[in-house]
Amino acid sequence: MTAEDRFRFYKSAGEDGITLLKARMNRFAYPRHAHEEYSFGVTLSGDQQFFSRGSFYTSRPGNVILFNPDDIHDGNAGGEGGLDYLMLYIPPETLIPYLKSSGWAGGADFRLRLLMSEDPSIHNALLRLSGSVGDGKGNPLYQEDCLFDLALALTGAEGTDIRARPDGRLDTLLSKAKDYIQSNIREDISLDALGRELDMSKFHFLRLFREQVGTTPYQYILSCRVEQARKALLGPQTVSDIAYEYGFADLSHFNRRFKAVFGVTPTRYRKNLLN
Repeated sequence: MTAEDRFRFYKSAGEDGITLLKARMNRFAYPRHAHEEYSFGVTLSGDQQFFSRGSFYTSRPGNVILFNPDDIHDGNAGGEGGLDYLMLYIPPETLIPYLKSSGWAGGADFRLRLLMSEDPSIHNALLRLSGSVGDGKGNPLYQEDCLFDLALALTGAEGTDIRARPDGRLDTLLSKAKDYIQSNIREDISLDALGRELDMSKFHFLRLFREQVGTTPYQYILSCRVEQARKALLGPQTVSDIAYEYGFADLSHFNRRFKAVFGVTPTRYRKNLLN
């Protein structure tokens, strides 16, 4: 990371779990990872390049990026001019009620089909919500209005296609594997254990997971541990205790893994959100 790479996180003043990232990237590059929230990005300047769901994309100013929870992705600045962008992380339990109130009649599990959109209503709604989180004024009513505005934009945009996830056998197997990983995230998880859980050989599971999820089980587990540790940083535990609890070899290992995904150390992230 160079002096031109800057990452600043903001926590919503409400009790909705929303986090905002304002970032400037030049040489920094994210490895493949995933988040538990819906992640909505707005490219402000430069080219934002990323890989997700089997394809490469370039987001330019005016574009928005739409990641579902567990969408594996990476990211870097394209070209020599650097990249400025915003990213909003919104928990499913926060977004879904607003989507339902805006007219979406599906169940609790849904996916955004599009990874990028040029729809100005989504773009403007994300900028408005970002402002409500990042301005520090903490007006809950205004922020709720911004969330509803975003939900209306998402449900009303042609082609955005918010729809229920198919419930096929493959999806059920992968969901079972992810549930097992989440339930045992503080333990040593082996391929043998995952194979037994799904009643298949570990080699078959490894190939299936890599093909369908876009990363290996090892990398996915690391991503999950970073995500769980990130939540714990808002609590009273020390950073060292959090690193130990979530299976990192030591604080240095935790710092490297966390910074690779969020651009800052765990200590800096905590200071951003708690100060």
